[in-house]
Amino acid sequence: MEIIKISQSELKVTMTSEDMQRYDLDCDTLGDDPEESRKALKCILREAKAEKGFSAAGERLLVRVFPSRDGGCEMFVTKLGAVFSVVANTGSALGISFFC
Repeated sequence: MEIIKISQSELKVTMTSEDMQRYDLDCDTLGDDPEESRKALKCILREAKAEKGFSAAGERLLVRVFPSRDGGCEMFVTKLGAVFSVVANTGSALGISFFC
């Protein structure tokens, strides 16, 4: 897994198919089970904080996931501000977006 801190508010995570298996993620079903998706995202964000100093604590996030041909994905995490409890799952032709 490669983590790139684009800015103080945006992170890019490139995951291989092995990384996807490690976090039990599948681009086709990501967001179907919000709790499982949240658990995986929290683990990824813990690594991002440890490696790059990217802290999302207390933040509302936009997560965009774009599948790659090799079974991995590119994930972009953007801080949007203060936390609220609504979770929305919307699919798009380019990838999957959901709010945390």
